Amino acid sequence: MSQERGDGLEGPARRRKQACADDFRRSMKAEYPHVPEAKLRDVCKRNEDGLITKERVEEILEEETKRIVHDQFTSSSDTKKVMLYVTKSTADRHVRYKCSRLQLSFDCLQLNYEEVDVSGNKWLRKTLSDVSKCDELPLVFVGEGADGKFAGAYDIVLQKIDDGKIYDFLQGYGYVHPRKKQKHFIFDESGSHEIKRTS
Repeated sequence: MSQERGDGLEGPARRRKQACADDFRRSMKAEYPHVPEAKLRDVCKRNEDGLITKERVEEILEEETKRIVHDQFTSSSDTKKVMLYVTKSTADRHVRYKCSRLQLSFDCLQLNYEEVDVSGNKWLRKTLSDVSKCDELPLVFVGEGADGKFAGAYDIVLQKIDDGKIYDFLQGYGYVHPRKKQKHFIFDESGSHEIKRTS
């Protein structure tokens, strides 16, 4: 006869309970990947011990994820590059086309930009939507974190590109376009003969 443990569960029952707990913890890790491992284990352990329900576990992890993503998005940065937020795993071909079109345009324009795929990050997607008041993708910001300013969605940005005004448009939001090195010339006193060229 198997010996009972302190919580009244026999061997097979205990193993089944532990397997269920492990499965639940793995599913929470997959759903809330931003939460540190130690924090996630602690919250799930409280559920295993009967202190909180699974619904409460999800509420805690969701609140923690929102806080982490918000802190990451609003952290200060001196960078004044363009941030292009896109999605690469959507069934909507029109959205895929718009994301690819802006990426190609930015490459051709040699903009200093960073592409961020928000496909698997619904929390960042929610933060972007809250800040921009726009639910569609792609979205264009200038600057990262707390310094980031929403410049526009696809239609307005593409219009500025077509009008040849994209540089002035983005600079209005603080974008600093990398300049090519310029050559400087030094002439003799008469100004007629070049004696040195620097770069």
